[in-house]
Amino acid sequence: MGDAAAVVKAYDIRGVVDDELDEDLVETFGARFARLVPEGEVIVGHDMRRSSPRLTRAFVRGVLGQGSDVVRIGLASTDMLSYASAALGRPGAMITASHNPPHYNGIKLCRAHAEPVGWNTGLRTLLDMARAPAPARTTGTGTVRDHSVLAGYRDHLLALAAPATAPARRITAVVEAGGGMAGLSPCAPMSSASSSPHPPPRPTRRTPPRHRRTEGEGPTMTTHDPAPQAKTPQDDEQTARLWQLAFGSMPAQIIHAAVRLGLPDALADGPRTCAELARSSGADEMSLRRLLRGMDGAGIVAPAGPDRYALTPMGRPLRSDVPDSLCAMVLLFAGEAMWRSWGDLAETVRTGRNGFERIHGVPYFTYYAQRPEDYAVFNSAMGEDTKAVGPALAQGYDFSWCKTVVDVGGGNGALLSCVLAAHPGLQGIVFDRPEGVAQAGRLLAEAGVADRCTAVAGDAFDEVVRGGDLYLMKSVLHDWDDERVSTLLRNCRDVIPDDGRILVMEPLMPLGTDDLGPAHGIVTTDMDLLVTTRGRVRTEAEFAQLFASAGFRHTMTRKLADHGYLEAHYHSVVEGVPV
Repeated sequence: MGDAAAVVKAYDIRGVVDDELDEDLVETFGARFARLVPEGEVIVGHDMRRSSPRLTRAFVRGVLGQGSDVVRIGLASTDMLSYASAALGRPGAMITASHNPPHYNGIKLCRAHAEPVGWNTGLRTLLDMARAPAPARTTGTGTVRDHSVLAGYRDHLLALAAPATAPARRITAVVEAGGGMAGLSPCAPMSSASSSPHPPPRPTRRTPPRHRRTEGEGPTMTTHDPAPQAKTPQDDEQTARLWQLAFGSMPAQIIHAAVRLGLPDALADGPRTCAELARSSGADEMSLRRLLRGMDGAGIVAPAGPDRYALTPMGRPLRSDVPDSLCAMVLLFAGEAMWRSWGDLAETVRTGRNGFERIHGVPYFTYYAQRPEDYAVFNSAMGEDTKAVGPALAQGYDFSWCKTVVDVGGGNGALLSCVLAAHPGLQGIVFDRPEGVAQAGRLLAEAGVADRCTAVAGDAFDEVVRGGDLYLMKSVLHDWDDERVSTLLRNCRDVIPDDGRILVMEPLMPLGTDDLGPAHGIVTTDMDLLVTTRGRVRTEAEFAQLFASAGFRHTMTRKLADHGYLEAHYHSVVEGVPV
């Protein structure tokens, strides 16, 4: 038998076929993997290497010998297996060696819901199991069923290529078939979606509707051919997308309830039973069990045994203690105050009156300023967004010319901490209302920049703190109407030196819908501002005009995504200089 220690790598199993990795060893890995995962069913696919079919059969033998079932998806790419694992909620094994030479082969493994299995998440355990004496075969044998994932995979690809919020338009798809190892399988879903290497011919004429005169009536009435047209796969896909959009509030509230009850944090150390989670959260056990099923359907937890659940990689950012946490963002944007305001969107559009203020009786920022606990959540949510884009600003903008950066409306100092950490020669001032900077001292100290940065409380609509040569505002101006924005910019102009600069970091609205590309979140942001603050997302030209009215000249606009930070792809920086 091959050498298990030689083929188990950091993130997969691979080696030279029949030398390091033979059928006996692959069968052993199949048996051990079946014992490692609790679901009792494993999805298995393979690439087009010559050795893959026989190694697949060996892996299947190992799984079946432990009494577990096999879902065989056949020739596939690794991403197709991941899709199948997520869609079916089952662990998977892909017989492939990716880009390695033809005489190699291997196994890529994932737990249910496509959770990767690496050295620290299962491969080390699998190696130990492979070195141990062979487990006894069960008295029964599992079953094998063939399952095609092409239709579902097609829908998944098309949903990624044309998100639900996208306007209907023709798209061009380029398929990379797994380095050639997936054969023709990626082409099948695209062809079944009526894709073509050539656009369909345009109709040369449109047949006008037939006209007839109704007995006893003077006007001509128009009638159309009553024969209904057959539904196409695109019709089904669009209906499915419409369902997801129309009922998207339900999964949003499932996620919000999970975070509010502290379930992701409770699962941080590993799987727990429903009863254990009910005790830690103070929830009703029967109701919580139903919520956990909903969380499983949303993909943020996965079954880990009878009545036990584990947090998935998708659910990990819902923890409050991870660097990429979205916990506060979920609590803010899916919380009651926002929820009620969005629920009256039709009235906001009909009347033009701000929804948040109409529902709650006070403006958006006043509401949170009056509620310290809610304001802390607001500040944390803004900080979470900033942590995702701060490094992009720190590396994507040239700070070498300036000495002191003032972050106007800087809240808890998250953005300025990123900038100062990346530029040790800079000094900083975080400037915001008293409730805004209340948490800044702690965060600046945690970032190790408290000796180079101070927090100053004040109201930028009255006056802006002096002492900087670069005045920075992130996600501030889009909260306000043009009159209030002009006030903020003029107050900055009053204190900025003649050789200083102003830098605005915000989403920019494209000029037309055809230019939206992947930026549909910008439109959602603009709608949120319509509901909450009376602000809006502006175009580059509108910023240039506002700059000019306040005594600045627009000098530069740059997308942060150009610097390699995908998290920042909604944001641009707009620079101006005093005139």
